[in-house]
Amino acid sequence: MTQAHTSDDAAIREQAYLLWEKEGRPAGREMEFWTRAQVALAGNEQLKHLTKPAPKRNKAVVAGEDKPKAAASKVKTAPAKAAKAKAGTGDAKAKPKKK
Repeated sequence: MTQAHTSDDAAIREQAYLLWEKEGRPAGREMEFWTRAQVALAGNEQLKHLTKPAPKRNKAVVAGEDKPKAAASKVKTAPAKAAKAKAGTGDAKAKPKKK
């Protein structure tokens, strides 16, 4: 018998015992409690596999990929220009900057 099989049997045995005690320790229903314990533990195992957290993404940049530019940097500069215009410090007929 493998160790995994042994630990499964131990877990089933413990669960079956708890169910048996909860039902008032009835005689002659060993297979019912064993089967119920197997089903409960199998369901728990399935839930563990179905609810695994998503794998973490690698933060390293893959060669050849450009980092996306942050749009927030453009937003930060706009209010400063607007504040200067409201204050009257900027030239009303200012020429746009050449690229």
